[in-house]
Amino acid sequence: MGNLWVAESRHENEKGEEIIVVIPWDEWWQLSLKDSSNSQIALLPLQLDIRAEFNSTVAWEYARSMSGKPYGFHNMIFSWIDTVADNYPQPLDAHLVISVVSIWTRVQPAYAANMWNEALNKRLGTEDLDLYGILEETERCGITFDQLLTIPEQDEWVYSDGKSTTCVAFILEMYLEAGVFGSIANSFKSLNSL
Repeated sequence: MGNLWVAESRHENEKGEEIIVVIPWDEWWQLSLKDSSNSQIALLPLQLDIRAEFNSTVAWEYARSMSGKPYGFHNMIFSWIDTVADNYPQPLDAHLVISVVSIWTRVQPAYAANMWNEALNKRLGTEDLDLYGILEETERCGITFDQLLTIPEQDEWVYSDGKSTTCVAFILEMYLEAGVFGSIANSFKSLNSL
């Protein structure tokens, strides 16, 4: 371990897929300098008391276990929707979301299946339903589409291409594994919903 490493989600691999990666600092820095997206990079040390609780061995093991796993596209849109109406910027609401999802499903069905169908199936306890099957099942269950969107991601859900985690959830789960949350660690239900 004696070298400086970067664990990052949304790293593009050779196939163009965005994945979680653990790479040496020097390699990551060179890639960052070439990145045309104008990324904002801030190195923020943990407070001394939190750093004292940080188990770097466990954090390293967690990061390595996630290396190569897909970025959390499955649950990305659900990470900020936790109420029926209060999380949407104007004029967005669940009605517009379902309209966009429906159109997108027709235009790019494979992308739609990856982006939300599997996650919506998880929330319903179903498998392999397409968007229209999901809507039928939602109605059969007596919930609305906007209520379905608010069902929190469960950390134990594993998608067809592996565990799915967004950038913030990846770091928070590493902190959780490393022990920085101490006595409040058990109060986290789903890091992907933070």
